[in-house]
Amino acid sequence: MIRLFLLALLLLNLQGKEPPSPKDTPFFKAFKALHDYMDKANEVAVGDYEEGERWDYMSIAWDISKYIKGVIPLAQTAIQHMPLIQEFEPKNQAERRFLAHLKQREMLRALDSIGLYQPSANQPKSATLAQAFLDTAYFLYAPLFNAHKLGLDPIAYIKELQHILVAQKQCHPAPFAPNDYCNDNSSCVACAYDIIARAYDEDISKDKFLEQLHTDIKNMADAYGFFQQKIHSRSLWERLTLAHILGDDKDLIDGKQEDVPPSYYVDDDSYKEMLHNYPKRIDPSHLSTLYLARLLFLSYNAPFYTHLQNNPTLILKDHPTMCLSPEYLSVKSQQACQELFQAQTYNAKDIQDQLHLVRLISIDESPCVYLDPKDKLQVFKSDNAICLALQKHLTKDFK
Repeated sequence: MIRLFLLALLLLNLQGKEPPSPKDTPFFKAFKALHDYMDKANEVAVGDYEEGERWDYMSIAWDISKYIKGVIPLAQTAIQHMPLIQEFEPKNQAERRFLAHLKQREMLRALDSIGLYQPSANQPKSATLAQAFLDTAYFLYAPLFNAHKLGLDPIAYIKELQHILVAQKQCHPAPFAPNDYCNDNSSCVACAYDIIARAYDEDISKDKFLEQLHTDIKNMADAYGFFQQKIHSRSLWERLTLAHILGDDKDLIDGKQEDVPPSYYVDDDSYKEMLHNYPKRIDPSHLSTLYLARLLFLSYNAPFYTHLQNNPTLILKDHPTMCLSPEYLSVKSQQACQELFQAQTYNAKDIQDQLHLVRLISIDESPCVYLDPKDKLQVFKSDNAICLALQKHLTKDFK
């Protein structure tokens, strides 16, 4: 009887405990602290704003500059609490430097994602911004970090991407004729944006999967804008913080160190000049190349998703790399992928071309296969049916 009573008491206790809300996790709390700090500073900087009034960016820059030293430790704390950051375990000094560079990049990305000057009821709340920030980080880094756990060298991987995508501009194959898109004179960045522009011409109003795809593409494109030097999109918070980190906000005048006026960085040309002066310090680990590879992966099949509704098997057979991103596919399309990969009746060249381009293929952000710089295939342990079928097929091709 006593045992039954204790068991019932235990069950009641377990039922009373709900899983913690994401808002209660250390990252969301730290992100909210960062958001609230910036929000209050923006209120001071903007003042009594009226709809339609033109912002005085020069004045706003001066006011925001007073908060830069305070915002940095708050942003660093938020980034330190990111689950992905905490899971990454550096194996040597080079990987510790890599992680430090990545943390700094994420800190600036956090500032840019929050850096709204005018608080508004229509603006996303801190929890919404925090989740979107994490989602983009997960898409960017999870495949590489998961492969790192299984032995992949992230620095060597990005170095190979740098050679392929930047040095040699080998961003083909593209799904369009070179004369129309991704022409030989374009960079891989231009290629990705050409493809995205075509994808955005499609009607997504009634397709939740396409809506998610376009949201992810937009978030990725915004994140990559930092490296692309799209000046107009960078918030003053990011500009002034980066200038402070680089020491560019100080200048020697007549032997004395003087502050550079914050309004200097409002000017797009001045800010662009600063970026050109510190290329190795802004992107020492070539994270821009990783961003580009992920953007290419995301955009590669973007124009074809609207055609899946009528005959998914036909489209997926020609473009089986779409099956590597099941989150953008309906249940019907996912089933078609399973059948195509089990029967090995898909266009193998589509898979091989993308493997040669981005070198690491993951499904649901879990690594499946990796092609090293010597074109030797490495397979990762997996229980995913499509991955297992892909490994079996590719192992024969790369013997």
